[in-house]
Amino acid sequence: MDDLSLGPLNLTPEQFFITTDPKTGVEVSRTAVFDCDGTPRTTITKTATAYTAIVEVTGLAPTRGTNADERAVGITSLDPPTVTVRRQRDASKSLRALIDGAVRAVMASATSTTGETGGPGGLILTVCHVTRGVRNALRYLGEEI
Repeated sequence: MDDLSLGPLNLTPEQFFITTDPKTGVEVSRTAVFDCDGTPRTTITKTATAYTAIVEVTGLAPTRGTNADERAVGITSLDPPTVTVRRQRDASKSLRALIDGAVRAVMASATSTTGETGGPGGLILTVCHVTRGVRNALRYLGEEI
């Protein structure tokens, strides 16, 4: 894993933690949680091979599971919206795919719950809030996009 300096961020154990293998003590993953008013609670786990984002939006109760197109872009669940993206040599591609997948997962879950998209304003707000949550959680992990 990359060396991570948390210096000026002053993160609490609820915002950032490292998981290690209990037998060997080797780092397995790093997890960051971004939770603030007006933004869905976003948890991102970074392993050696992938990023996983879980976006917790209150009030979502999708009436269906993921379809083949959603699984192809890494969406593994709609309740809660979860997306997994493999890490690539070009980190910015992985991070953009993670953000896009998280937005798509939340939109699919919301549409499945209400039967509507929320119109242009609802779509724009969804994109803005989900993107903000994912980007800030990535910052907690020391990733910049």
